[in-house]
Amino acid sequence: MPDPARFDLTQSDAWFGFRPGMTRAEVLAAVEQRALEKEGDDEQDFVVSVDDVELEFWFATDGSARLRQLSADAAEIFWHGKPLIEECVDEALRTMEPHGPALWVAHDIVAFPFPAPQPPTPTPPAPPTDEELLERGTVWLPEHGLGLAIYEGKVSGVAWRGPQDFPAQFAGPVTAAQRELSRRPDLDEYLREKRIVQTRVERRRGPLDYVRGTLTVAAFVAVAMIARRGFHDTQMWAQAPVLTGRLVAFEHGPKKEFREYLPPPLPRLIPAGRPVETDLFRVEFHDPAGARRAALLEPSEFYVPPREVGEEVQVIFADGEPTRVHGPSRARDAAFVDYVPWAICVGVLWLAGHIFLSLLPLLWPLLRKLVPQATVSDPDRPGLR
Repeated sequence: MPDPARFDLTQSDAWFGFRPGMTRAEVLAAVEQRALEKEGDDEQDFVVSVDDVELEFWFATDGSARLRQLSADAAEIFWHGKPLIEECVDEALRTMEPHGPALWVAHDIVAFPFPAPQPPTPTPPAPPTDEELLERGTVWLPEHGLGLAIYEGKVSGVAWRGPQDFPAQFAGPVTAAQRELSRRPDLDEYLREKRIVQTRVERRRGPLDYVRGTLTVAAFVAVAMIARRGFHDTQMWAQAPVLTGRLVAFEHGPKKEFREYLPPPLPRLIPAGRPVETDLFRVEFHDPAGARRAALLEPSEFYVPPREVGEEVQVIFADGEPTRVHGPSRARDAAFVDYVPWAICVGVLWLAGHIFLSLLPLLWPLLRKLVPQATVSDPDRPGLR
């Protein structure tokens, strides 16, 4: 005699009194009568637990409130007293014989019963592989109205629908090779290795991947060159002579903008911002060769800015083309202040390049429409275009 505590799909024409096609009102009345607690109650679905079985109800949202799918998740589900859960595809189908055609759905209909339709693409998607179906698919048995959710080749849950709610499209029949593959004792490891290989192949398929890689390598090289140049300048300023000059005048002028720190010709490509006025100090001094020179320095160039005309100040002089002059404070951080904007610019260009490459597949059809297509004509065959 069958154990009444077991959830056996063949022992009743309803699951605990529920079956597809019931209205939402009928289902709620039965739930209330049995004093079951609903979880996640909304218009489309909710879940109740009966004994050790979790039932999920999926309703139509077209106004009929019809129960479109009833799914069950439990540690043990039986068919004529034989277990289904955690059985491989081949063993589960043997248990449920005779069952008519066994057809694949390329997703888990217990977890995702009614996925949104995908928009059409220029090229049809590749059919799912045996490994993808066995990793997470559904074996649908129309004769029983049941779908067996498959995870890593084994049954993980069961869904029940009426004929009007059968899947509209199938990925193909369950083959003998798939059934044999599901019996592999190392199937989970095998599927994992196949998934890694497939991911690598998909990554190689992208036509713009090489461009993205080149862009990233170029950005790294550019940043490395900037860092090298900054290190060279740091050493140069550390060895530059410290000279004594004299403040000859207070002036007022625009503060140096961010774009002025960028390498040419980028400053010309960036519009000038609103000028910010600042105090300036005109300092005169003699370089190591004895030539008289002058420099206009901002207050940040000094630890303590000079206060009176004629006051002695220290400047750091770097000979070269062009010669550069800084106050003691600015010379210490000159490499950082001069080259961090360059590195920021490289980062912005790298990001902009990746955004453009990501949008290119979407923009390409539009660009093709804007570019006139060449036509081929033959005077002997006027119909050829």
